[in-house]
Amino acid sequence: MGNTVKCLILRHGKTEANKQKRYVGSKTDVPLCEEGKAEAFAFRETLHEILSKSGYEGNDKENLYLATSPMIRAKETASILFPEAEIHVKEGLREINFGEFEGKNYNELKSRKEYKDWIESGGTIAFPGGESRDDFGQRTLGAFYEILKQSGDGKTVAIVAHGGSLMGIMCTLTGENYYDFMVGNLEGFLLCFEFENGSITDLSYNRINSGSHS
Repeated sequence: MGNTVKCLILRHGKTEANKQKRYVGSKTDVPLCEEGKAEAFAFRETLHEILSKSGYEGNDKENLYLATSPMIRAKETASILFPEAEIHVKEGLREINFGEFEGKNYNELKSRKEYKDWIESGGTIAFPGGESRDDFGQRTLGAFYEILKQSGDGKTVAIVAHGGSLMGIMCTLTGENYYDFMVGNLEGFLLCFEFENGSITDLSYNRINSGSHS
């Protein structure tokens, strides 16, 4: 029997770019908007109740390993939700590189051939000048395994990252459809699994819905 790991993975709070439905990836470091901060503070108590009822140690900083993307929106969210915990920044948790689509929204891209090609591929081809979904999935999953190895036995693991990062981890981990793991701001998944010799077995997970949507 391996080490039983309970893990929270959560998308950051709302930004102005999220409100404008822009592709905000690894090249755009934006903070939470005021609405996003307020929603995160409002969600904190609810989140800790969810964790406690599920057997997670989110309120106990001694038994929590907290990791985030290096991007401001993730670190701000983590500091609001877990104000007493030490944050471990992981480069591999960055959002996907949207390349030439970075910072733009559907209306600004819909007439471009490259965007139409990407849509028609089901999002599987690389963004022009950016990452492919497969490379991104391997990057984020690599960061996930690094966190598991560094967190230590018996600790709850909490990860605050990006919508794409969650999709990349969950899709690659489960083999299920990438888009089945889309989440809104302050939403994510609670995972429970066995981790031994660098391998994950007996994985189960539940979705967390904060009631706040981008």
